[in-house]
Amino acid sequence: THDEEAMGDAAAWMADAERSWGRAGSDFVVAARRLTPRGAARMGGAGRTLGLHHVDDLALDAPRHEVGLGPFRPLVRPWTLAEQAAAFERLTGRRPRSNRNHYLLWDEGYARPFRRMAAAGIEIDTTYGPDMGTAGYLFGTGLPFRALDENGLPLPVHELPFQTAEDLGGADRAFVWRLLRESAERHHQTVTTLFHPNVFAWRPDAALYATWRDAFAEAERLGLHVTDVETFVDGLRARARSPLRSSWAAGVLEVRADALHDGATLAVPAVWDGRPADVSVDGRAATARRVEGAGGPLLLVVLASGSRSVRVAYPEIVR
Repeated sequence: THDEEAMGDAAAWMADAERSWGRAGSDFVVAARRLTPRGAARMGGAGRTLGLHHVDDLALDAPRHEVGLGPFRPLVRPWTLAEQAAAFERLTGRRPRSNRNHYLLWDEGYARPFRRMAAAGIEIDTTYGPDMGTAGYLFGTGLPFRALDENGLPLPVHELPFQTAEDLGGADRAFVWRLLRESAERHHQTVTTLFHPNVFAWRPDAALYATWRDAFAEAERLGLHVTDVETFVDGLRARARSPLRSSWAAGVLEVRADALHDGATLAVPAVWDGRPADVSVDGRAATARRVEGAGGPLLLVVLASGSRSVRVAYPEIVR
């Protein structure tokens, strides 16, 4: 992911580079500043997220309205999130679906920003993450979670924490590679990184550039799926609308899965009571990838779209 930081069209260079590499990416833009529709179009497009970079009124550089009577306007009022979302729509022709707050600023009431996002139509936010001097899973997970209101009810907004901002907090190439490796082999977390387009202007660093450039290929080498933020939330919603029905009897797990899209993946225990699993889909033997999970080894079964019958048998071992 990238934060435009009010650089305007000049910030599109990272999107141009990722597109030339055939990679997906996500840009969060300040809609009320220097960015033009042409620059926004360069950052967006197929396979890319273009989201809002909301500037909270706590920020000294927040966009502000002059308030007064006629030409006499001695007061100022910060733009609300709704007004910045409307400016984003004028800039891009669509409402923002995703957001990251500028400077990672947050209201002292933990739920209030989420309520404002929900009212503005924001579906996923990725403000939770490290700033100066820290890196890693500061919020206990890399997986997205539904925001809860103060009354305990869920809001229609996902929060996706990110783990690194450039190489701050010791997040060098080895640290990012470790996050990717541990996600692939054990923790199965979403690894989300932040690289600002302006950081290379005030702190040029070839090693940092190489980490950003090479992380895509390293993730794919490890078998991880690389995508942008809004395609990711589309996948979350599709999974939530893909029901599973299962039954268990005599060492056999029967699953009926309604997959809304190709590539939906079912995870089942690789071993039960010391017996290895034998997996079939729609009556045909299926190839499954084995991974290590926190509760034991799993088999990942990739499904084609449609209603699928999955049979996982754990036959007795004859000694």
